[in-house]
Parts: sequence; structure tokens; C-alpha cells
Amino acid sequence: MIAKKFALIPAFAAAVLSTAMIATPAAAETVRVTHADLDLNTIEGQQKLQQRVDGAIRRICLFDDQGRLSNAYVTQACTRQIRAEMTPKVAALIENSRLGG
Repeated sequence: MIAKKFALIPAFAAAVLSTAMIATPAAAETVRVTHADLDLNTIEGQQKLQQRVDGAIRRICLFDDQGRLSNAYVTQACTRQIRAEMTPKVAALIENSRLGG
């Protein structure tokens, strides 16, 4: 399977929110998803963040580490795994924002 790595890193924070990895980190890819410009206390801000995360997942999973289009099975498995790992991280980010953090 293709090595992929996804990190969601807020523009204003130095800490990495999360890292999801498929297979080995040999050809790991990091994609930054900024949200400093979003108000995560609103539905619109949360939806925009989710759109950005979904777009980043597509960019990571659609191509292999050689830049070739991944087959459907690999793309779906990659998407499922990263989304499963990122969903609670995004929810925690939104909750942290709601709590004023």
C-alpha cells in the first residue's frame, strides 16, 4: 500500500493536531489545512473547515507517491482511514474553539 501521512496544523499554532498514517512513512506527505481565518463557533466556519479537510484528503489519497492516479481501492481505503482518524481531531478543534481555546 502507498505510504501517506496527513497532518492538520493550525496556522496560528506550533503544535500538530494529529497525524494519520497509512502503511509506512517512507514517502509521507504532509498537507497543511489552515483555519485561522475561520470562526469555528459558526456552522459556516465548521463547514468550511470540513471542506478544506476533505480537499486535503482527496489530494493525498488520489495520487500515489510517484504522482500517478491511485486505483479506486487504494483511494477509498486511504480516504476512509484518514477521515476516521481526522474526524475526532476536527471535532476536538471545534470544541476547543467553542470553549475559547
